[in-house]
Amino acid sequence: MESTFNEQLQKGAFFLEQDRFEDSIMEYTLALKNATNNKHKLDLNMVLGRLYQKTNKPEKAVTSFEASLKLYDFLTPEKESGEKAALHNNLAAAYMSLDIEAAISHYKSALSQYKALTASAQEGLLAHVANTHFALAEAFLQKASISQAKIHFKEAIKGHEKIPEFKVIKARAHYQLGLIYTEEFNLYDAKIQYTRALEIFEKEDDFGQSGNKPIVAALHNNLAVTFKSLEEYKKAITSYKKTLELYEELSKSQATVFLPYVAATHSSLAIVFAEIQLMEKAIDESRKALAIYNDLTDSYPDDYTHYLATSLHNLGLFYFELKEIDKSEHFFTEALSLRKKIAVQFPESFDADVCTSALNLVELNQHLLESKMDISYIEKSLALLEDVKERLNTLDDKRLVIKNMKSDCTYYQEYYNTINLEELSLQRTKKRVRALHEEINGTLSPREKLTYQEQIVSLLKIQFEQYPDNKELRQLLVYANNDLGWLYLRLQEPDKALTQIRQGESLDGRIGSLKCNRAHAYLLQGHLKKAEVLYRELIATHEAISENYTEIISKDLEKLKADGIENSLIIRIKNRIPLSR
Repeated sequence: MESTFNEQLQKGAFFLEQDRFEDSIMEYTLALKNATNNKHKLDLNMVLGRLYQKTNKPEKAVTSFEASLKLYDFLTPEKESGEKAALHNNLAAAYMSLDIEAAISHYKSALSQYKALTASAQEGLLAHVANTHFALAEAFLQKASISQAKIHFKEAIKGHEKIPEFKVIKARAHYQLGLIYTEEFNLYDAKIQYTRALEIFEKEDDFGQSGNKPIVAALHNNLAVTFKSLEEYKKAITSYKKTLELYEELSKSQATVFLPYVAATHSSLAIVFAEIQLMEKAIDESRKALAIYNDLTDSYPDDYTHYLATSLHNLGLFYFELKEIDKSEHFFTEALSLRKKIAVQFPESFDADVCTSALNLVELNQHLLESKMDISYIEKSLALLEDVKERLNTLDDKRLVIKNMKSDCTYYQEYYNTINLEELSLQRTKKRVRALHEEINGTLSPREKLTYQEQIVSLLKIQFEQYPDNKELRQLLVYANNDLGWLYLRLQEPDKALTQIRQGESLDGRIGSLKCNRAHAYLLQGHLKKAEVLYRELIATHEAISENYTEIISKDLEKLKADGIENSLIIRIKNRIPLSR
């Protein structure tokens, strides 16, 4: 004997209580076939529609709800009620994954009917109005109609002001508005919305229960991101730490779900610490993220290997910042290896990551090349750059980051294709010379300046002996000798000054400042006639070479006078050459 209609209803209800949804659907479907009146059919289609939604069968849910709506209009023509509005809401929810325009249309119908009913003093439906605004906002958000989404989220917030028991939906509306403002880079408004949402969640005891902890954690995280963008780093760190605390608590009971968020928060904290140059803390946080991603990758390699690679890459950056080159090289190399493996399967998604790690290695190799003078780094870098160039050329990407990488690739290829040991040696020497010049500029004493200048001349001499055909080295050494000669003059040691000046002139006798200092040396030696001849030659030729030696000589003599040179010599030479004109 087959089950009767009432028995099928009872079985359907029993299975529903047991969460045996498929069995419940089967019984209610049989009952629908046996239903003899339209009211039963309407109710059964409503139940089936909700069950299909629970079992993620939106097409069947739509069919059932549409049948209910037709029956409702047939049974109660021209009647607007909360039941019909609820039907439109159910249909809209079912359509969300199938047809967003249809979903919006049904939400609008529900909203219109709820508003009409509240206008006729049915205030009990105010919550439905507010909730439908929220649902409609989410539908517009899915359609990417951002302005409409904002309007309805704001209306949802307004509506829930009058309904304290629905504060959680109000908080979610603030959260969604915050996300929209974040996307628009309207950071101050985003901060306000996230803060208001948190105030609601954290004010009410029941909102602090585990059901809301994920969204509260997300709010703290989004606030941290906002504070970071606003360069309010201390607040960002505080918010990230609160995020971390919540995700760690959630991960105790749902490790698979929330451990990735714990790792991501450690990574975010690391980046903030790095931005404020707390590199040791950045490394500590990044290593914590790395440990978690290592474990996750062991269990779910397809899902977490790229996060592991990013953590390795970040550690490379942090150690590079600390000039711990060996560690930096290790982590960049590990990151590059992983990223290449991933890019084999998904080149469009991960080739850019490969290029990022490769270019960082190329930059690091430049440091190693220049510090170790090991030309093997040239070959290594050129191989990396050739691979980077090929990958970048396959990316149809207009993003600025890709354009910048292409520019960097071109720069480094030119650098590594033109660099050689001579150029490297010159660069290293120039760097050391610049450092010594900084020491010279940092002291007032000519005697102390002299010590540093002697080191400069010595460095350049050694280099010039190795590369005597290098024109730049020759010029640097000429001027270094001249500067050293000038310091000897200031220290009243004209013989030593003359030695340095002549060394400079042996390299390039055309330099006017050398001739000028030789004249000063003759003056200090008491050879006024020799000095006068040179001074006059310089003054006579200044028009042709654009240097006004009248002024230069005058200033030099005043400087030498201030250093204690015998004033009578200066007076005598000034009387013999036309410095006053």
